Amino acid sequence: MSSRGCPDKSLFVSQCFRKRDRRRSARGESAGAGTGLRASLQSGDCLLLTTDGVTEAADETDDEFGADRVTASARIARGQGAHGIRTRILEDVTQFCKGNFHDDASLMVVTVD
Repeated sequence: MSSRGCPDKSLFVSQCFRKRDRRRSARGESAGAGTGLRASLQSGDCLLLTTDGVTEAADETDDEFGADRVTASARIARGQGAHGIRTRILEDVTQFCKGNFHDDASLMVVTVD
């Protein structure tokens, strides 16, 4: 992954299907550029990696989509696999901001069977 164009809050990580959410934000660094983030995944886990273009997408009142909505969207689609989760999150954030993104929106979803 390139670090070009990654702003201050470049990476949001959520393991959203465990008993409790574990979230970390790597500020000022992009994945592959020494973030030091490590995740131990187990069967049934879902790992979400997203740039702030997704979490900071705003509606007409400047309310941001945020990490909680990303996680909620993923949970709704959890039975649909990684592609279904990705699709749901992108549809939800696009509807939320009415397609008016102010930054690139990158998202990776990893599920463990």
